[in-house]
Amino acid sequence: MSVPAVSRTDGSDSRSSNPFAFSTFGSYSGRSVKQYVYRPLEDEHRDVRIVCIEPGEWQDELRCRIMHKQIKPSVSVYYEALSYAWEDPELTEVIDRGYAQGKLRTTKSCASAIRRLRYRDRERYLWIDALSINQHNVLERNSQVRMMGDIYERASRIVVYLGEDADNSLHAMRQIDTAIGIPAGISDQEAVLLLFKRPWFNRVWVIQEVVRAKSVSVVCGQISVPWKRFAIWQHYLSEGSLRKVDRHFQTPGVLLHGQGSTQGTGQLLQLLYNTRNCLSSDPRDKVIALFGLLSQPEQHQRRLTDYNMSVEELYSETAADVINETFTLELLCCVRRYTQPCNMPSWVPDWSISMFPSSIGMNGDRGVPFNAGGQPAFARILRQGPRNTPSALGVRGVRLSRIHQIAAVLPSPIVDYGAFSVVLRFWLSMVSDET
Repeated sequence: MSVPAVSRTDGSDSRSSNPFAFSTFGSYSGRSVKQYVYRPLEDEHRDVRIVCIEPGEWQDELRCRIMHKQIKPSVSVYYEALSYAWEDPELTEVIDRGYAQGKLRTTKSCASAIRRLRYRDRERYLWIDALSINQHNVLERNSQVRMMGDIYERASRIVVYLGEDADNSLHAMRQIDTAIGIPAGISDQEAVLLLFKRPWFNRVWVIQEVVRAKSVSVVCGQISVPWKRFAIWQHYLSEGSLRKVDRHFQTPGVLLHGQGSTQGTGQLLQLLYNTRNCLSSDPRDKVIALFGLLSQPEQHQRRLTDYNMSVEELYSETAADVINETFTLELLCCVRRYTQPCNMPSWVPDWSISMFPSSIGMNGDRGVPFNAGGQPAFARILRQGPRNTPSALGVRGVRLSRIHQIAAVLPSPIVDYGAFSVVLRFWLSMVSDET
């Protein structure tokens, strides 16, 4: 199935009022390139940049125009939004803005997506994060990321670009589009598994992009499949049938969240836990990318969507918010400490670390009432420093005993059974000494 055609419906003039609107994409060979200066957005809370892709064949030079539009209920703006994995962050492709106004650089994956998605005979209007946001302007990044949920929600469609055909992906896409149940052939299962292992499926940002969308199409090479066909596979993957091919395979986080669903603010902790194995190039996005999944995200977005904050500050403020909202200490179930240095308080989870296996109290057993200290739990956040950052957690409890010794942490996941046996023997020796 070829990428479906989408007709133009906005009726607006195809030419931008900006005289420096034309762009061309080419390869960057390391030569000195004058940096293009973005025209500021007039209203940082409503304005966005839409990229108009000029028509062309695959091998043709890519050309585009960038237009400023307002996103609000009273204004009708037609555009699609691109969802893709940045992958290699090196900016090897150049966008020539023309008129001696400098050039924009972008990644190979972004240029490849634009090359694949452009039409042969007409323009295509896309919101593309790497181009629509001035990535060097932190204040603009903050305001545009706060709008991200609305941007994807108001788009006529989200187009997911998985990349070009490789590893029998053409066959895998057809299997996903037509199969009822897990395919019987091992080669078919391997092809599907390799497709689900593509980088896009494990990115944390893509969850919000799919959940907030009106409609989603998934493109891989020349094939396009509706997202609803992929969503069906959440059930198949949860059955564990594909683990016969790869026993370590985990269902991608984006398949665990239904399109069009949001969760209440009290569920931020569960969202953080459920997406802990998802990836992001910036560890701050492990938190920020989830705000758009909340039914009332404003209280978090305004204060915590700030790329001037350090990772430690953001994680500490998020932990304080969770404790203040839930009146429980469930957050402590998510704390993992390894050997690397950590500048965060001991009670603050490091969301950049994947969690495998699951934690007691945060998976299927989350309903078990671990509240020996009473409900609601008494907790007081102590702050200090020039930025008034959370530093200590004050709790009320009962002294039962005293800790005499702390053992090593059991390796997780267990890949070195020699190290596992050493820790286990030490644990057993501690128990035998006490008895």
